[in-house]
Amino acid sequence: MSKSKIIAALVSVMVLLSLIYFWPSLRILLSDSAYYTEKDERQYNLLTDDIIKYCPRISADYEFSYGAAEGPGKEVSAITFKNSTDMDTIKNYLSLMGFSLDYSDFSGEYWKSANSDKIVHIGIIENPKTTVVEVLK
Repeated sequence: MSKSKIIAALVSVMVLLSLIYFWPSLRILLSDSAYYTEKDERQYNLLTDDIIKYCPRISADYEFSYGAAEGPGKEVSAITFKNSTDMDTIKNYLSLMGFSLDYSDFSGEYWKSANSDKIVHIGIIENPKTTVVEVLK
């Protein structure tokens, strides 16, 4: 076998092995949306914004989500707490992170920081009791 054929075969095998190894991560990153828990480590580490990762857990029943937002290149990382409407703990956390209330509307509160281009939205659903914290980036 010629040297060029051996090199081509080795490169092909390396590319194939790389695709096999990285395929789960690529599939996650190329998806439009995802719902997951902390136990789904690969999704949690790849998709969850740090503001959401370190957000106080105001309920034992919560899940994470990720999706594309309106506009090019925009994305949303969120945590949804079921059986809780405790906004004060979330507000205190955001204040400590350097965020302040920018404005409120029918959907909740929008928080901004001079140190970040991210916007944090806190929304409450009364029935069933649910708090949603979203980071828009």
